This record gives sequence, structure tokens and C-alpha cells, in this order.
Amino acid sequence: VALPEFMAAPVTVQIAIRPDIDQHVEAVLAAAEAAEIVVIEEFLRGEEVSFIVVAAGNQVVPLATSQDHKRRDDADRGPNTGGMGAYSPAPIVTPDLRKKMGDAAIRLARAGRYVNAGTVEFLVDAHSDFYFLEVNTRLQVEHPVTEQVTGLDLVKLQIAIAAGHRLPFAWETLTPRGHAMEVRLYAEDPENNFFPSPGKILARTVPSGPGIRLDEGIYEGWTVPNDYDPLLGKLIAWGNSREESIARLRRALEEYTVTGIKTNVALFRRILSEPDFLRSEIHTTWLDELLRRPHITTAPPAAEFDAAAVAAAVWHTRIRHATGESQSAASPSSDGPSPWKTAARRDQVDRQP
Repeated sequence: VALPEFMAAPVTVQIAIRPDIDQHVEAVLAAAEAAEIVVIEEFLRGEEVSFIVVAAGNQVVPLATSQDHKRRDDADRGPNTGGMGAYSPAPIVTPDLRKKMGDAAIRLARAGRYVNAGTVEFLVDAHSDFYFLEVNTRLQVEHPVTEQVTGLDLVKLQIAIAAGHRLPFAWETLTPRGHAMEVRLYAEDPENNFFPSPGKILARTVPSGPGIRLDEGIYEGWTVPNDYDPLLGKLIAWGNSREESIARLRRALEEYTVTGIKTNVALFRRILSEPDFLRSEIHTTWLDELLRRPHITTAPPAAEFDAAAVAAAVWHTRIRHATGESQSAASPSSDGPSPWKTAARRDQVDRQP
């Protein structure tokens, strides 16, 4: 990175991959003749892993790890976007690595005499070596996944610490349970370089059911402005295993609909079906690489949907005639839950993990 006088924005950045490192270094030095400073550092490719740390007096407790996925341009999206999705616990973090990273987070918080909740971020490479990135002196957008696996209300905990209370637990007694995954729902068009999609929300359907949490503040008739971050809400799924949390999140994404604007819901449906994601074999540039690949949908032809709809209508009519029900009695109340959703949720509850 070649920096001109007064540490302004870099004038050139080169990534050197062996065996061409000498050639790249020469190119950087040639471009940096007018620069005051030249910085050469290791280029890392790995996964971002976060620890939410809570500190009160001499007590410092790192909570569950989480992995966060960002697009390469997320730094330009504002301080509150926090990437596109996160999950906890971080699949790439072993118990031994979690202990080492937790100890490092504790030393950092104590060295800075930190009080209350904050987020310590690391980068973990393919060799399970971790590198410090930054500390955010607040909760991050992905904090719900930590709440889901620890059972803690982190905002309530922040208020208690600010009021002078001690932490009611120690790190050794805190055992994360299950797996949680979060996706951030934006009013934007992934097919058009994630261009914002402001406008009036005409209708919406929200998911629910076992393990599903939706943090949002929108409603039908509300107009998504073009002046602020286009975050609509955060959809979180918890399950006994990572596979179960993914399955529940898939089902919730199928139920979630918003009309009147474009959203990134379809992109998350695609991500949750990618083999690399399911195996947790991803890295910092994986999402950018995925977006560059053409997406081939595997939806059945429209004729198959029509045939299924006709068959369902015929079956429903026969049942009504056989039972003697009237149209009004056979139709579910608009105020009550859909019987189809009720049956699906009952199946989720009865299913063995």
C-alpha cells in the first residue's frame, strides 16, 4: 500500500501472490515514488470471527463465537450494515481455538479497561491462525445469534452493567446451546448490483414457527426511504444443529414476502442451497465469487405448477361435497393461522433433531 503525504487514501494497492512477489513489489515501489510511506504486509484470506465481550469491573467474559459474511463493498454501505449474514457458533472454531481467542479478547479488554459490551473481531485463516481486526464498542447487527445460543438478553445485560451490577455468570459456566443463523433483509436488488429499492410496502407476510425470530420495524403502507440504510429486518433461525437451523431458515425465507419493493430474499435462498455453504467451506471472497457465477434456477415448469393447483382444487371440492361443508365453513378464517402453516410447524416440532 503506497500512502502519499499526510496519510491520505492509498494511491496504489497490489496483492502479490508467490512466485510473482518480486515483480509486484517492484511495481508498487515504482508507483510509490511520490509517496511518503510504503507499507508491505501479509495478505490474508480467511473467515471473520467475532466475540461479544461483556465486562464489569474485574469480570470479563467472552460469549459465543460468530462468523459474519460481507460483500467486498460493505465498507461503503455505512456503519450499521454489518454484512449480509452471520451464524453461531462459528463452524471453523475448534474448542482449543475458541479458548485461545477468548483469552486474547479478555487480555485486550482488560488492557483497555473496557466496561460493558463490545465486539472483538478476528480473522481466522486456513491454518487456524487468528489475527486481530478491530473492536467495536457496541453490539453489532449480528448479536441476535449470540443471544439465541446463550439465552442471554444482551441489551438488558448492558443496562445492568451500566447500573453497576456484576455479571451473574462466569465464562467457565457459560455453555452455548444449539446453532443460530441470521440473514439481513434489505430493500435492494441483487440482480442490479444491489441497487437500493425504495418505495411503498404494499403487502407483507412474515414467518414464524419453532426457532424463528424476526427483528424488524416495518409495516404495510410504510415507505422505504432512499436516505438511510435499506435494512428491513433481521431473520434469525435457531436449531439443535447447524443443519436444523438452516432448514428452519429456508422454510422461513419461503414464507417471508414483501411486495412493492425489491429485496434480497431470493439471494439468501440461493446461498442456503450452495454446497460450499452447507459444508462451511467459504472464505472472505466467496460471496463475491458466487455473485459473479450465473445462477441457474431449478424451478419446475409452469405447467407442473398449474397441474398441481388444479389437482388441489379438485381434491378440495370433493372433500367439501363429501362432508357437506359450505364454502364459508370450509374456508379458513382470515384472522386465524393458515392450516398449511400449522401442519408444517407441527411437523417441525415433532421431528427428531
